Amino acid sequence: MTTEASPKIIDVDALISEIRELQSHGQIAVHCHGGFHILHPGHIRHLKWAKSQGRLLSVGVTADPPDQKSGPNHVPAALRAENLAHLEFVDYVLIYDGEVPELLSELEPDIYVKGSEYRDAEEAFADERAAVEAYGGEIRFSSGDVVYEPIQSQTAEHIAPLDPSARAFCARHGITNRRVRRVIKAMKGKQILVVGETIVDEYVHCDPLGMSSDSATVVVRPSETDLFLGGAGIVAQHVASMGAKPIFFSVVGQDVHADFARAELERRDIDYRLVVDESRPTIHKKRFLSGGKKLLNVNSFRDQDIDAKTAARLCDAIRSREAGVSAVIISDFSYGVLSEPVIDTVTKLAKERGIPIVGDVQCSSQIGQVTRLKGLTAATPSEREARLALWDRESGLSDLGVKLLDETRHRSLVLTLGSRGLMILDTEGRDWEEIANPPQMHAIKKKLKIEYLPAFGGNVVDAMGAGDAMLSAFASALSGGASMMEAAYLGNCASAIEVGHMGNVPVTADDLLAAVEFQLGS
Repeated sequence: MTTEASPKIIDVDALISEIRELQSHGQIAVHCHGGFHILHPGHIRHLKWAKSQGRLLSVGVTADPPDQKSGPNHVPAALRAENLAHLEFVDYVLIYDGEVPELLSELEPDIYVKGSEYRDAEEAFADERAAVEAYGGEIRFSSGDVVYEPIQSQTAEHIAPLDPSARAFCARHGITNRRVRRVIKAMKGKQILVVGETIVDEYVHCDPLGMSSDSATVVVRPSETDLFLGGAGIVAQHVASMGAKPIFFSVVGQDVHADFARAELERRDIDYRLVVDESRPTIHKKRFLSGGKKLLNVNSFRDQDIDAKTAARLCDAIRSREAGVSAVIISDFSYGVLSEPVIDTVTKLAKERGIPIVGDVQCSSQIGQVTRLKGLTAATPSEREARLALWDRESGLSDLGVKLLDETRHRSLVLTLGSRGLMILDTEGRDWEEIANPPQMHAIKKKLKIEYLPAFGGNVVDAMGAGDAMLSAFASALSGGASMMEAAYLGNCASAIEVGHMGNVPVTADDLLAAVEFQLGS
């Protein structure tokens, strides 16, 4: 049964029915509970994080006390429920007048989310924990505080104000709050094809025990394990969180890690096609950590290109879904999924449809070459990757960028510089033959639009995933009609937001809007 105020406000029996139906299809139900007398930004962050943990989010609201139905300092339960129902990421709201442990035992959500302030206050919700553990559920703590703090101060933790050079950059290219907000709005619903490796990242957190008595070996005991979908999969998640609609294509093995990848993609409602190659495992990276420090990486993968048959199946899948696509992202982690036939297919598709194609080739522990991608709308290599590809230790950044453009004939290049920001080299749509005539370096640079943006990161917590966030925002912005410089600005914002979180957490459209509001004003 629903109420007249909102169809989202339902009773216990109806909510149980919705949760059971969801769980019967292997989906995850998440529940939160509280008073929510004043719905403030801390609650929003708490509930948004909870929604990211599953497919359905239900929120329980504590009913009005029998002896307090009204008053100057009391918000009626019906109104509190209606406020929550207006949040798009909340699926159902329940007003409950009983004990929370009893409700949890009835609902049996897969995950029950508490605020982070309860992490070190186990006794405060011991009965709730016992109820969840009794039916085999899981308790998770939201990543953000649930106390009120002004939006601006929260944003400032993750992104720095514009310095004079960045403000001048925005002025030169007409980058205003109004214009960027329009781009973010235009990104919503755009179909973006994402092609690349599926990687399952596993983090094994260990307690240190000491040194082995018979060898110089550190001895640890595993205490907790986290699994995440990484590689091009996290790029697809970023794209979805920013409001666009990714269509993810990749190759996996016939194993439990492929099953995990499918479950994560479905949990986040991402359209995908994973081609199965039984001859190779799903790429799995297992990291052992102790005290926040990495002890060991164990990577499982097949270090060669996919075979012709698998490549043909992947290409057929891509061609079958090309209608309506507004942009293409190549996210190549150099494990063999992006073979030449696959690259040729997606670049031809983008050219025929006249849509932007953005690529990134990551080269860390594996062998990779950023110059293998040719003729893209833009590429986003790091300075290190560019220097390795060109075997160039000495050139200045702009010269390095020109040499890479000459090698690849991309329309534009975004050279990422880590904590120093990024450099953009843009041909502004002209043919390279025209720009490179005469071929002298100083003459070529005069014909390019070359710009530098400092890093926007305010409080760097974890640099992992900054490049993925940047690539996703940059390509999504182009799909929404942004200029190259506007796209670079938004990519820089996304990167700064990402490094303010522990782990590779998808950046949302709301995150970008808050950053724009903070930096560019109203």
